[in-house]
Amino acid sequence: MFWMFVMAFVIIFISFLCGFLTSELIDFKNDNHHFVTPLGFTILIGILQILYYPIQIYNLPTKYIYMVTIGLFLTIIFLSLIKIKRLIIYLKDYFKLYKEIIFGLVMFTVLVSIYYYVKFPTRTDDLYFYIPYIINKANVENLTAVVYGQYDFQGFYDFIAMWIWVYRKLVEIGLAKEILPVAIVSWVISIVLFWILAFIIVETMNYVKERVSRSWISWFVAITIFIYTLGAYWYLQTPYIGNSFRRISIVIIFFIISSMLEKFTWRKFIVLELSFISIIAQTSTGFFFVAFILYALMFYYASKNESGYLNKIVLLSTWPMLFAALYVIHVRILVNPLYGTYALLVLFKLDKKIEKIINKTWKILMIVIPLFFGIWTRLPLFNMPTFNISYFDITPNFFDRHAYEGIENLFLFEFDTIPHIITSIFCVFVWFTIIYYLINHIKKERPKDYLAFHIITILLTFFNPWVITFVMSYMTNVVYFRIYDLFFNILTITLFLTYLLDNLNNKQAILTSIVIFILFAHKVERNQTWMFMGFNDDDYNPLYHTNNLEIEVLDRFKKEFLLDKEETTIIASQIYSVESFTDANIKNVKNNLYTYGDEKSNEAEFQRVFYRYEPGLEKIEGDYINACELAQEKNVEYVILDAQYNMELENGIGYCGDKVLEIGPYRVFEMHYDWLEWSKGN
Repeated sequence: MFWMFVMAFVIIFISFLCGFLTSELIDFKNDNHHFVTPLGFTILIGILQILYYPIQIYNLPTKYIYMVTIGLFLTIIFLSLIKIKRLIIYLKDYFKLYKEIIFGLVMFTVLVSIYYYVKFPTRTDDLYFYIPYIINKANVENLTAVVYGQYDFQGFYDFIAMWIWVYRKLVEIGLAKEILPVAIVSWVISIVLFWILAFIIVETMNYVKERVSRSWISWFVAITIFIYTLGAYWYLQTPYIGNSFRRISIVIIFFIISSMLEKFTWRKFIVLELSFISIIAQTSTGFFFVAFILYALMFYYASKNESGYLNKIVLLSTWPMLFAALYVIHVRILVNPLYGTYALLVLFKLDKKIEKIINKTWKILMIVIPLFFGIWTRLPLFNMPTFNISYFDITPNFFDRHAYEGIENLFLFEFDTIPHIITSIFCVFVWFTIIYYLINHIKKERPKDYLAFHIITILLTFFNPWVITFVMSYMTNVVYFRIYDLFFNILTITLFLTYLLDNLNNKQAILTSIVIFILFAHKVERNQTWMFMGFNDDDYNPLYHTNNLEIEVLDRFKKEFLLDKEETTIIASQIYSVESFTDANIKNVKNNLYTYGDEKSNEAEFQRVFYRYEPGLEKIEGDYINACELAQEKNVEYVILDAQYNMELENGIGYCGDKVLEIGPYRVFEMHYDWLEWSKGN
């Protein structure tokens, strides 16, 4: 654990220095921004992604990832030393905010302490995709980016993989003991997340402090938001994936845009571009986030009767379009004609005329565009796509519970139980605060009210029942409800609540704050993470976030049967995330049914027979002798099953497999298909 913290704090330290340099570059401190580590991490990933693109595109050796990352770290340190006097002044001012620093450290400590006891839910897609994917990046000599593979062009995961390499170097020189890569992936980047999550809350609190008449309001809201984050399972179950970081990066993006609109400089413009690159490097969701933000920003400029803004919007879209062109064939075909056409418009100064038209008609356009979205999907020629998520198809029903998306749901209006009533009141209250904030801000003409304009644009154009089918079909697919992040995030919640409380007298504010705390704290109880805690489990291993028994089974299996094998071994394992908890070269044939469509296919039957207790799967009551034939079709060499739940499957495999290892309830079978071949021949 020691080296995980050391590596994490190296990243945090470099992020702090990067944030300091960025803050100096764009005079961020003048906007009352003091806690720059979240800003620094966001910009750091953005710069790294630019450096990684050539390596990813041309499948260059992985060592170049390490070289450019270390090179950038050294460059940041060197630039910070050049500005050492400014850094010392900054630190003196920084440590004057010791109360805020202590608050941030307390939040960080609480998050790490809880995470220490979190068992990973081993059946989730995120675990058995992301961790093996990252580990594989650390195990190959050359990057193997494939066309149409979006994750291969997201440098966030190459950055995480580098720290596996760093740890292995520590082992080679005798400073560290060998551990499984899952520990580095799950701990190093998670510690970083908890730090920047804690200090983005502090930063947001500090940002609004001067905007409220009573300082206790900003502190109360910050504490409430921290408690509220403990109700979000993604921060505690999957803190190592980019989707968790995007919720912080989106706040940084709004801070930068607000600063740029207050006083435009090209330096701020470049930093904003880097933040766009960064959020896309973290999650593919970042692509449509950026697109929607640019759409709202364009109309905001038009509402101010600005000129020259189309050039800014087009320039800001360049790197996101590059990312899309790398894995979307239609974008690759259209990108050159689109930018070529715009270059001609600029050449003949037609862009200025287009801007004047938009400036005059922006209100009409903001109504007509979403109106068109809705009409298009209601025409006879429109064919509804199939939307798959996990184990079932979904329809674009705006008022669906959509709990499957792992995001906040502000439409859970149910009144059958006390917890549901509290949740319903929470949803009503949140919508009230949003509307109250918007009504009181949209009429103002100051640049800092951009956020209110942005929220209205998102709600009008992309997030309402009329447009959901169009937006899901052509823009977001099943992750539609992640649009919540664009209007309901740490920054906006802080603004909504502080504005409401600040407009009440002291007694009203205190009573309302009690209600707010109850409603927001109630979400903690809804966090599914508490189902996977290892507090009272003597077998729990906090380094790997799983039970020692599973690690022991896989370790024995590797040492006794796979030690001399170079090629990939195909197994069917009911230790579902088996690739995450071993460094053996194996492939588990665990898959999700939704990708196969026909539930009567051999593929679907295989998944039901071998993984019958997977949530959402229909139980099969068939003859488990079929297990042998199904396993042979997939070239399964070994089966690892949990016998306490799978007696019929154990008997079925007995016809074509020899039990070679038994540890606790787990059985390992080595498969042979002689009997099956003989039965087919007779």
